[in-house]
Amino acid sequence: MLQCMDSEAPPSYSIGELAEHAGVSRRAVRFYVQRGLIGPPVNRGRGSYYTEDHLAAINRIRSLQRGGLTLDQVREHFGEDAAGSRSAPPHGELVLRIELQPHVVLEVRADRLPDSGTVMKLRGACCRILAGENPDTEHDAFAKEGEAESHE
Repeated sequence: MLQCMDSEAPPSYSIGELAEHAGVSRRAVRFYVQRGLIGPPVNRGRGSYYTEDHLAAINRIRSLQRGGLTLDQVREHFGEDAAGSRSAPPHGELVLRIELQPHVVLEVRADRLPDSGTVMKLRGACCRILAGENPDTEHDAFAKEGEAESHE
């Protein structure tokens, strides 16, 4: 059964840590980003970091290469958004990303961001859907409470 991740921050990696975990050089990581095989790091400059998605993408690339594919063939295999990497938002667009579970991210444009209560309800509904449950369970509980109070 799929479970949503706790609200703890997901693992993040510096370029060196990512390279070490993936078994490649820092230069290879930069090359994959430049070629569009993996997405760019989150944030820019000294605060930039890589995620589990980046690590998974590099692992997929290496697996396909071991299977005999060239990097151009890997890109073709996955289309423009090669290796399944999450595409970056358009330049200047801010987004809120909430990792629901590994490789499942809820992304909301910052200029359309609802209040925090709505975001948490949306996260909860997504987690229930991923777990194979009724996404309206929380809503149903509130509705039943309201009905009980109205009958008193």
